[in-house]
Amino acid sequence: MLYNACLESFFINVRSLTEFLQKRGNKSKDIWIADILPTWECEPGELGVRLRRWWDLASQQVAHFGLSRTEPTDEPITLQTCEQMRDDVLTVYRRFRKELTEFLDELPVDDERSRMRTGSAFDPSEDDGYRL
Repeated sequence: MLYNACLESFFINVRSLTEFLQKRGNKSKDIWIADILPTWECEPGELGVRLRRWWDLASQQVAHFGLSRTEPTDEPITLQTCEQMRDDVLTVYRRFRKELTEFLDELPVDDERSRMRTGSAFDPSEDDGYRL
C-alpha cells in the first residue's frame, strides 16, 4: 500500500506541475501561471510535447471519483519513464523559477508583487526542494 501511495503522490505532483506550467486548468478557479509571471510561455518543441504526454499519462494514473474512468494506458510505466517525467518537469519548473526571479528583480520596490522576493524561495541558484 505504501508503494501505491508513493506512486500516486508522484503522479499527482507531475500532473499538478505540468498543469500549472502549461496553463491548463480552470482559469476562473485555479491559480494561473500568468497571474504570477505574465510573460511565461511554456516550452515549445519536443519538451513541450513530452510535458503534455506526461500530463495525460499522470492523469490516467491517479485515483478519480467520478462516473467515468479514463481508459488505461497502453504505455508501460517503467522507472525510466518516471525518471524522464521527473527530469522534464523539473527542467521546465527551474526555467520558470529563473524567469520569475528575473521578473521580480525588475519590479519597483513598492510594487506589491516585489514581496515575493523575500527569502530564497525563488532563488534559482539554490536547491528547489523538489524530489519528484
